[in-house]
Amino acid sequence: MISLSTAARISPEPLPDQMPDQMPDQTIADPEDIWSDDERLAMIAESAYYRAERRGFIPGCDLEDWLAAEAEVDTLLARDR
Repeated sequence: MISLSTAARISPEPLPDQMPDQMPDQTIADPEDIWSDDERLAMIAESAYYRAERRGFIPGCDLEDWLAAEAEVDTLLARDR
């Protein structure tokens, strides 16, 4: 059996001046903070524009283009997380 004094010699606590420098807490950025709302909206608008362009800018499909673009951008941003 190991005595208490032997155990203390085997694994002594380091003195404060012998302890390695502690790294500051580094939290990972919230994925929602990676892209601002303005950047997200700009990506959606650009994607919706290109969808409309591919359709020949046929009127009456603006909302459909926007919703499809929004789903596409949100899927891409979710993968970035």
